[in-house]
Amino acid sequence: MKTTTRIDIFLVLLERQTALIDKLAVRELELQQKVADRDWTAVESLIEEMTRISEAIAQVEEERNDTFLELAYALGGDSSFSSVLSRLPGDARESLSQRYRELKVAVLRLQSHTANMDAYLRSSLATNRTVLRELFPDFAAPGYSSDGQGRIESGTALMVNQHH
Repeated sequence: MKTTTRIDIFLVLLERQTALIDKLAVRELELQQKVADRDWTAVESLIEEMTRISEAIAQVEEERNDTFLELAYALGGDSSFSSVLSRLPGDARESLSQRYRELKVAVLRLQSHTANMDAYLRSSLATNRTVLRELFPDFAAPGYSSDGQGRIESGTALMVNQHH
């Protein structure tokens, strides 16, 4: 396979992976809203869709890695990104750098959305736990003693019915 063809394939894979990560980031925001709305049916379907997108990202990542290694080998064997980039013609180097930056920005965007979701869930769980401990102290077994040993004893299960 010619180096030009490998570069073109690599660029397409970078673009495809960036689009999938952007799609996952959008779904992450939707998931955050559905969790806030407590729309559990929508949450379940969104998680299934996000899983499919994640699997597609992993597949493209594998193809992209294989193509990159082929390209690196064709250009002299050193497989560091900067080394491969330095051995490419100017226009290919610019295109590859641009697409790679776009991928990195998409990953950062997704990480930001994920961190926001994580912070929201941690805060919500902590608030719920605090409220339940105040309202039902008998049910609030800490789970661990002061010396870090696990406690077998625990309170009776508590079910909160939120349907009206």
